[in-house]
Amino acid sequence: MRRAQSHVIHGVAAVLLGALALTACAGNSNSGTPGGGAAPQTPVAPFGQAAIRNVSGEYSGTLTDNVFGTGSASASLAQDKHVVGGVVTASVGSVQLSNSIALQTATGAAFAGAQAGNVNGSACSFSLDATYTASNNTLNGTYQAVHGCTGESGSFALTQDCSYPRGGLLDVAPSTNGGAGAKPNHGVSPC
Repeated sequence: MRRAQSHVIHGVAAVLLGALALTACAGNSNSGTPGGGAAPQTPVAPFGQAAIRNVSGEYSGTLTDNVFGTGSASASLAQDKHVVGGVVTASVGSVQLSNSIALQTATGAAFAGAQAGNVNGSACSFSLDATYTASNNTLNGTYQAVHGCTGESGSFALTQDCSYPRGGLLDVAPSTNGGAGAKPNHGVSPC
């Protein structure tokens, strides 16, 4: 009986020592790399999070509204991971519009959210859908009134003039950069 207990204790000790050795190797950045060199570090999103494009920055372009007509528009957007927010201003004839926006994205290419503002003395909120096109750094979208401003809707086409640099693991690394890693400003000059 004592001999059996001794074998069990030795077996448990061997398993624990093996686990300890594997744990020590897991912390070594050279382990598992041929020739013992450092493993290449590729930017990837943390487990459970998709890589997303950084669309923060300053934009300018046009807005077409079914009530006010067509005019110039600009936006200043900030981004934290999957959430984008900021302000959109437009000048349509003699009317000046300024709305706060909040958007959510899974990838940095398609957005859904809301905007709110005071339009001619009325508090209004709108649903908003937009798409960012990386090949020409444009943000195009549509909006529709959901409270106040009954029936108002429109579209916008904005070009990114500059970007707010944001490094980090959630930026997407375009395949066109030869795998060189994330390029958070997508060729747009920093603001």
